[in-house]
Amino acid sequence: DIKTVKALIDNGFEVRAYDPSQTEQFAQYFNIGLQHSAEAALNSADAAVIATEWSEFKLMPAELFAFKLKRKVLFDLRGVFSPEALKAVGVKYRGIGRKIDA
Repeated sequence: DIKTVKALIDNGFEVRAYDPSQTEQFAQYFNIGLQHSAEAALNSADAAVIATEWSEFKLMPAELFAFKLKRKVLFDLRGVFSPEALKAVGVKYRGIGRKIDA
């Protein structure tokens, strides 16, 4: 989501992104690191923001976020993940449009 990327950059965050629909031109325009896979984008990141509903994101196990993220925080802007599954593996979940914050 272009608005999310721009807001993060404008607020001083370093952004590494993965989106199978985006090109290297997108990454160059925003001066971000475009990763070759969703898993690669998680490597040593402080947090993850899921802004699209690609099936490969839906298939990612909660344990992957627990293993890859330094601070173990996930912002789910599409309601893709189970808050309970993430909480069970120690990941802080923040979902948009959900009553549960695990």
